[in-house]
Amino acid sequence: IPAAERIPADDYSTDGLTVSISPVGMTLCFDNVYNDGEYEEYTLQKLVISYSDGSTYVVVGTNMINYMSAVYDSENNGIIHVTFNRLVDVETISNISVEVVHGSSHGTTEASYSVS
Repeated sequence: IPAAERIPADDYSTDGLTVSISPVGMTLCFDNVYNDGEYEEYTLQKLVISYSDGSTYVVVGTNMINYMSAVYDSENNGIIHVTFNRLVDVETISNISVEVVHGSSHGTTEASYSVS
């Protein structure tokens, strides 16, 4: 399939997380991925996209994985790339909720983020 153009992405930020989202996927970039100099792994527990009409797309939920692929980028610490299993209308997104567990040998921590 020939490539036509690059698909633009919208960026959202909150304290500790930057999200870049396009109609086909998103990149989650977490800040502070080191704890006492040791890399902390991030695991998605919940990822929900809410739309202005009140509907939601649950990408990751309890016992649910609703995406094509998720790649945890070990080259660039704290980055997760997700490819959706449908097209997302980025113009109508009202909120993105993310819950992760992150940890190292120092223990694990749960964290929640909400970007709009």
